[in-house]
Amino acid sequence: MDRRTFAGTAATAAAVVTGVVADFLAEADLLALLLAAGAAGGLLAGGLSREPGHVGAGARAGAYGGAVGFVGFVAVGLGQSLGGGPPVLVLGVQTLLIAVLVVPVYALSGAVGAAVGVRLRRAGGRETAS
Repeated sequence: MDRRTFAGTAATAAAVVTGVVADFLAEADLLALLLAAGAAGGLLAGGLSREPGHVGAGARAGAYGGAVGFVGFVAVGLGQSLGGGPPVLVLGVQTLLIAVLVVPVYALSGAVGAAVGVRLRRAGGRETAS
């Protein structure tokens, strides 16, 4: 994994965790914020890009970061279900549906974020490869 993808993955995972915690603390529906979390990693991946393939790196950063956030969600959900919540089987079906629906959205927003990140980098006078 190159540095731009790794940094973008970390940024996406941090945005996912921050969004989930903010959603919980604010007791508000911040779904739009959570779905756009992949853009944070994409922006960083695009900003760090020095070679072609920045959109792919942003998509990978969004998907990997979303997957990391998803694994954290599964771990917390599993702990809650074992502690007396809904059955693990139901939780497993719900989390599988979330992964199938949300992780590709993170990849898409990461790809868009990377394209924007490269344009911001170029506008700032730091040229990247085309």
